[in-house]
Amino acid sequence: MPVCTQCQREFSTGSALHIHQSQSQVCEHAEEIRQRYRDGASLRMLAAEFDVDRKSVYRYLDSFDLVRDHSSANEIAWNKERFHGPDPDLTIDDEFAWLIGVLLGDGSVFKAASREYVIAMEVIDREFIDQFENALKGIGLSPSRYDTDYTMHVRAHSKKFYEWWNKQSKEDLIEIAEAHPASFVRGIYDSEGGIYYQTSGNCFNMTISITERWILELIKRLTQESIGHTFHGPSYYSGQGGVGSIRLHKRKQLRDFFDWINPTISRKGVQYMRENDRISSH
Repeated sequence: MPVCTQCQREFSTGSALHIHQSQSQVCEHAEEIRQRYRDGASLRMLAAEFDVDRKSVYRYLDSFDLVRDHSSANEIAWNKERFHGPDPDLTIDDEFAWLIGVLLGDGSVFKAASREYVIAMEVIDREFIDQFENALKGIGLSPSRYDTDYTMHVRAHSKKFYEWWNKQSKEDLIEIAEAHPASFVRGIYDSEGGIYYQTSGNCFNMTISITERWILELIKRLTQESIGHTFHGPSYYSGQGGVGSIRLHKRKQLRDFFDWINPTISRKGVQYMRENDRISSH
């Protein structure tokens, strides 16, 4: 059988070998690619290192039956500390306070079964996921993105952030919120808030709902101290798994609140009020 003299692959016909030699991206670095892969480099790392297509690297290694299964790949990645991720910048500023609010809501920080240290979120609003991705980049992480027709996913890896997050007490998080109240509350509202128009009374009902009572009480206090308006609640209802909510109704209170936090998601702010308010003077 014809054999490529550079990468040692066998081909069924001479024409197949000719096509391979004219199109293959890996031949020039074939031996290095095999050795680096045996030493623990991933397909993605090899593609970037040798500036070749990842699928070409996969096909080449697969032709020698060298491609690792998922379990083996994760084990090597763990041993090489690739799941640890880059060290994040943990400086507390407005963007970081927003990220903390989001992680207390829709976001999550966890150690996966594959032993990855993960910071992740899955939502339906593009504005929201874009900001989350940018916030992770802003603290020095390298997030990956996966969008479907219905939801958008972003995740990053960082052992240092995971360890920092798990060391934070309620008091530590409150201190961050007090230093950057508008950004923190915006993160919570982006995740767990919503505004709805009620036709029957021509009024709006803005709510923030979350399980942790201390977060609702904190938002109430920060809002009152910052713009002078007080949420109603928290109210808890049976059959909702301990989820409570706080509410604002008056138009001026809502406008002041939205001006203060500047919601990331347009459908949750002043734009929604303008599109739905039936009172012409407003």
